[in-house]
Amino acid sequence: MAIKAGQILHVADGFLVDRIQSAGAGSVNVNTERIEELGNFQAVATIRDIPDLSFEMETFDMGTEMHEILFNAASGDAAGTKYDVEIDVKPMDIISPFKGEGLFTTVRGLIIPFLAIESLAYNFSLDNPGALTVGLRGDSIFYVPGSVYQEIFVGDGIANAFTFGAGSNGTAGPALSTTIDGVTRFVLGAYVEDTLTTPSTFTRLKLTTDYTETNSIITFIATYPATTNMFVLYGNATAATYAQGVHKLVTASTPAAVKGRFVELQLGATQDKWFGVQSASVEWRATLERDEEFDNPFIVGQDFDVPDVTGTVTMKGATAAALFDQILDAHGITSPEIVNAVTAPPQLDLRLVVKSPEDGSIIQSLQVPDAQFDPESIAGQVGNKLEVDFNFTSAGGDLNVYKGAI
Repeated sequence: MAIKAGQILHVADGFLVDRIQSAGAGSVNVNTERIEELGNFQAVATIRDIPDLSFEMETFDMGTEMHEILFNAASGDAAGTKYDVEIDVKPMDIISPFKGEGLFTTVRGLIIPFLAIESLAYNFSLDNPGALTVGLRGDSIFYVPGSVYQEIFVGDGIANAFTFGAGSNGTAGPALSTTIDGVTRFVLGAYVEDTLTTPSTFTRLKLTTDYTETNSIITFIATYPATTNMFVLYGNATAATYAQGVHKLVTASTPAAVKGRFVELQLGATQDKWFGVQSASVEWRATLERDEEFDNPFIVGQDFDVPDVTGTVTMKGATAAALFDQILDAHGITSPEIVNAVTAPPQLDLRLVVKSPEDGSIIQSLQVPDAQFDPESIAGQVGNKLEVDFNFTSAGGDLNVYKGAI
């Protein structure tokens, strides 16, 4: 007997992540320091800092629900809505319920609060389904010997005390407890979303400063208006149920997966289609900086400056002329002018258009508006057809994700 993949779920801010292939904490690093003293043959103790946790999940979901998870998009956003990754990425809570063997009810679970997005990597190829890998970083993980919940309350400008189970996706107390720095805690994470701003702003809450708690009620120090959503994490002995129907069926907007034959690569001001593409990838990556403070066992938040956007397009030219035409295109050169490796390449509009295998409709589009290609390395090998990698970088670190077509 062993735990099977079908028993492990991942829910991000109320959304069950569909088509997920792998997910989990890659590492939980805790800096420790051993304290010694004069005149003592033994160490006094080992003290610990706030953990640094990395979390990664890979999904085949190329539908619009991932926009709601990553960018706080609305389900009713019109086709053509743009999400600027640098501006619109949001923090998220992840709960990971474990179902019992052959059951739809949960028996154990993990809680990973207030994760910040560190990277987004889209990969497409002919042989494998297109995949989105999301890298996140946080500061804590809770192993709950019961079921895990993220409850969402909505402010009304009047009440500031909310009973567990009265909001969305929660259950009535008593919540399970843990002890941190000698303090018993029932709420394992809480933050608020102010939807009045564009984009929404998110603030992590601190026990006693921003809220108080019992095992069945959270009381916010402030009274939040109706434009505020409050997200609260806790564990409970009451089992949660995830019936088979929670998993999305295959539709035009949520296909099972998307392979390369349903992806089109376009380049330049006139969006010229490239032929002979074997694979394509684009990665957005930020260097996160943590903010900490006195008297707080958790980080306040994480942010970043300018991100990096890089990618690779692998080509198999049908002829030498076709391959060299693409090299000229990538460097903004018109034949018979010669491409060189010294002149700075132009900034080109690169797009990956993802279509649904169900009806051919465009699900989403990825745009690097200022892609600059490196000099191509061409190396043949006996027994293999020539494939050439076109590596590119965004001049400004810019990646845009569109719902549907641009």
